[in-house]
Amino acid sequence: MYNFTLNRIHELMAFDEAASSDSEYMKAAGQLTSIKLETTPLYGIETNMAVMFTPKLRYYKILVENEVNRHLNEANALLEADGSGDLTAFVLKKTREAVQTLANDAQRELLFSDPDGSIWQNVSSLTPNFMGTDKAATERVVFMHHVTAELIRCWLELQDRHAHATGTAGLFDIALCYASFANSVPDNIFRLTRLEKQEETHATATCAPTTSKATKKKSPAKVNQDANPPYTLDYYTKDRENAFKMQRNRVLLVFKKFIEWKWINKDTRPEDFESFFSGKERHCNIKWTATNSILTYLMKSLLEQAYITKQTGCSARSIVTNQFGKNPDNNYSRIDDAAKAKVKITLLLLDISKPLPERRNASGYSTENDLDMSDKALQEVYSGAMHVGKHT
Repeated sequence: MYNFTLNRIHELMAFDEAASSDSEYMKAAGQLTSIKLETTPLYGIETNMAVMFTPKLRYYKILVENEVNRHLNEANALLEADGSGDLTAFVLKKTREAVQTLANDAQRELLFSDPDGSIWQNVSSLTPNFMGTDKAATERVVFMHHVTAELIRCWLELQDRHAHATGTAGLFDIALCYASFANSVPDNIFRLTRLEKQEETHATATCAPTTSKATKKKSPAKVNQDANPPYTLDYYTKDRENAFKMQRNRVLLVFKKFIEWKWINKDTRPEDFESFFSGKERHCNIKWTATNSILTYLMKSLLEQAYITKQTGCSARSIVTNQFGKNPDNNYSRIDDAAKAKVKITLLLLDISKPLPERRNASGYSTENDLDMSDKALQEVYSGAMHVGKHT
């Protein structure tokens, strides 16, 4: 029986010299057979191939991807054939422990190879310079980042497909995986994303009630997924790295405020929420829980902002209707002052030209650059009544 400890990935992380020259690595890579998932992938990694700057990196990239897919195929085949809850829980536990251990090993290697983070800062910049650097150290740093992304993909694929064994309440998402397994934030160079749902996953099919009432509830969602994907807001400035990082941080702050205000379902995935600002036409799986009038007012206000790129056909009505499945409500008299203030806070948070308030102690000094994200402080910034601090 397969032991599910990911030992082969542990061996690959030694990053040994498997060939003596670039041409031999190119030849070896060309001879590798790619192992694909035997089920529809739930996650994918968008790799900035510019950082895979040597044939050795590209060779090892294929090997790691193959081993993750091999592991997932073995696990899924076994669990589909057996189906027992105990075995599923065991395989999930062993995989999670292996992923955590190997991700920790990768982070220790990064601390050794790149203690001040300067190598990765160069690699992940808009204009990386690979000339005059320590080639071996740079290769190893890039490889450890790639391995980390693949390990997290491995866990999320297995977790989501077999969530019926543990329930959905404690599921990891991408951000939580990076924080828990690698003590870091999601990677932009090896960007892990949740793919569009092409079919019902095993977890969904297993957990779904079989009553006629449940079937009726699922019908609208199926129709919505089959329709043309709706607009999202074109917010990110991806050709300017610093601006892009600030924008992603601001979107995360908005996400936290929307959860706090109970404007969206608390089970919304951060990566789904982030995708709503990508400008790509797609379903973002965000359940709006506040009123339709607030949603309509919010979308109209956002589309009027200079930091949102105009898109032909993208209107507040189309987003409210097609992205959120709600009926537009332009009767803004139904929106109280508190909700309007929260819309203004949202506009402020997304405007990276506006710094955010820092929490201050009794003496008026900021406390270790800690942001004050209270509604009161943010409203005061919006009205210009408070000294502000960091852009973040």
